Amino acid sequence: MKLSYLIVVFTVLAAMTAAHAAGETGAQFLNIGVGARATAMGNSFVASADDPSAIYWNPAGLAQFEYIEIMASHNFWIEDMSYQFAGAVFPTEYGSFGISFAYSSSGKIPKYENFTYLGDFNAYDMVGTVAYAARLGDFMSLGGSFKLIQQKIEEESGFGYAFDIGIHKYLDPEQKISIGAAVQNIGPDIKFINEADPLPFKIKGGMAVSLGSFKVTGDITSPKNEDVYFNFGGQLAIGEILALRAGYNGEQKMTAGAGVVFHDAELGFSYVPMEELGSSTMLSLAFKF
Repeated sequence: MKLSYLIVVFTVLAAMTAAHAAGETGAQFLNIGVGARATAMGNSFVASADDPSAIYWNPAGLAQFEYIEIMASHNFWIEDMSYQFAGAVFPTEYGSFGISFAYSSSGKIPKYENFTYLGDFNAYDMVGTVAYAARLGDFMSLGGSFKLIQQKIEEESGFGYAFDIGIHKYLDPEQKISIGAAVQNIGPDIKFINEADPLPFKIKGGMAVSLGSFKVTGDITSPKNEDVYFNFGGQLAIGEILALRAGYNGEQKMTAGAGVVFHDAELGFSYVPMEELGSSTMLSLAFKF
């Protein structure tokens, strides 16, 4: 009954938000995935959501945590652009709390006026997020997050805020099969340089299945004003030290990566080709306390 009720709530919220006027969405940096494991597995992570990047993918996943975990990642993105993410999860007897910060930098951009070079300027985007998740019984959890958003190009700035909500559920007592769903970027238009654009609202749902040392994941995503797409991922654990990963991220791009575990730390790597734009390479380091 609880699950059916929550599905109805998600459907109503999605329908209300999707009813906003059509148009191009702003704050596109909110679509950049975080965490080397998730991005190596094709951004298919809404039903796993079991590392600190869950603050981004599905806040309901935070309820799975038994220990404090922190993660930092650096994305060597297109040209001189970069994207950094840092997050931490704190489980308590009252539920799990999460906090994260992400920052995107354009690097130096040359400025010209009447074909005269006037120097360089910078542009950046950043978002700070607080999240919370609680269990609803032994196998289901519900979570949400609140984001503060800022964008800046030279002297122009834009501010906004948004909410995410998510649900996560194990379908078996052994916790080998899980499903998840998230509604992301629920909020008002963000105004930037005298124009207001809607946030990149999206609805995601997915499933994850663990088969011994192999794990497969699949997501379906419905973005605002765009076509529905699918993401898939797989991970092969080799002993307790090494994990090999690959996926398909829904943009007709294959992804790949690996993770190395040493005691309570994991170093992750992911690679995403960007066709004529080059490629995206991410490094993540996570610790468990």
